[in-house]
Amino acid sequence: MTKTVLINGLFSAAIALAVAAGPLSVAFAPATALAQERVDPPKPKTQKVQAMTKPTFEALTNAQKQIETKAYAEALVTLQGIEANQKINEYERASIYQTFAYLYAEQEKYKDAIVYFQKSIDISKPAEGLGLPQAQVTSTMYNLGQLYMVVEDYKQAVIQLEAWRKVAESVNSQGLAMLATAYYQNENFDKALELIKEAIAKTTEPKEQWYQLQLAILLERDRYPEAEKLLELMIPKFPGNRTYWMQLAAVYNELNKDKESFAIFAAAYQLGFLTDEKDIVRLARLYMFHENPYQGAMVMEKAFKGTGVQRNSENLEVVANAYFNAREYKKAIPWLKEAADKSPNGILEMRLCQAQLQLNAYKDAEESCKSAIDKKGLKDEGSAWMTMCVAQIEQKKWGTARQSCESASKFKDKARDADQWLKYIDQRAKEAKLVSG
Repeated sequence: MTKTVLINGLFSAAIALAVAAGPLSVAFAPATALAQERVDPPKPKTQKVQAMTKPTFEALTNAQKQIETKAYAEALVTLQGIEANQKINEYERASIYQTFAYLYAEQEKYKDAIVYFQKSIDISKPAEGLGLPQAQVTSTMYNLGQLYMVVEDYKQAVIQLEAWRKVAESVNSQGLAMLATAYYQNENFDKALELIKEAIAKTTEPKEQWYQLQLAILLERDRYPEAEKLLELMIPKFPGNRTYWMQLAAVYNELNKDKESFAIFAAAYQLGFLTDEKDIVRLARLYMFHENPYQGAMVMEKAFKGTGVQRNSENLEVVANAYFNAREYKKAIPWLKEAADKSPNGILEMRLCQAQLQLNAYKDAEESCKSAIDKKGLKDEGSAWMTMCVAQIEQKKWGTARQSCESASKFKDKARDADQWLKYIDQRAKEAKLVSG
């Protein structure tokens, strides 16, 4: 089983983690919150900050209301108006840049939002009391990391989030998971694995996507024993996710744990997770491989009654093979006959002929062999003539049996056997003539 199959469906996109709580890490920050940030900063150490004038405060409040009501054009005009004021200080200008960024982010113009978030950081010098306080600078750095993830600039996302991690008072699990995702997208799998493990260990309620990322990395690195243990943990946590059952079956297969792989695959079927034709057919074949062919036939018959499996010659042959392996020969014949009827060549008719011969259905076997030869496409036409000859001998059709045997003798690998059968036919035909005479 290929690595692509193993990883497929596990980890759809890095953005899933980046925007799990919305496009930005915090809710839209109103002007009153900005003012509160100055009065009651999160750090116990006091910090010199600039003041915001009443006109700027009122204009920002108005712009924020316009954004909340989706009056984006009006908000843009409002912000451009206060931005043009040359007398505003760095804190006011940084706050305006941040509001520009929220405006663009609300419209999903993420690249423009990135530009303005970066401008709000660049103009700020918290140690000197200019621009945004350190807490806001730090949260803005996190927002930038998120936005770089959204626009799929993973290299910049790593740079920004690592910079944020250096100055943040505490790094939460969500941030670690996002940084792990960025490293994953940059194919730095070892670093990504280290970070996502730390994110999971740091919280009592890890998100499902975090386990998915860890699993994707383990599979990418062919670390199947670790992937096995992780999936055995994930399935009880998220039992309704079909993907994990299928992946565990695949991982067991990679580890040559055939019985365990089959057991998980069969359990997934019982839970209703196997809906694709290829999976159902595979399960039927697995039942045959694990010496329960009758159950394999039952799986296929049930699937035919629904809409999940096509009633084509290949799938019908699977049912027939399952019944043959279960020694349910009479049940197998109708399925093989239907499969043969749908097949463009005579290969399945030939198998049907041989099966009917085993069941002493000599007349049916003769007809099936004729059909197989007429359809053509046989790899061994000589065997078809020989088999038909045998079916005719069993019916004491000496004349037609001789003709079939003569046809078989034209094939080099059948010539010797055909000669022996011809002698036998002539002898039996002579005896029958004497008896009748």
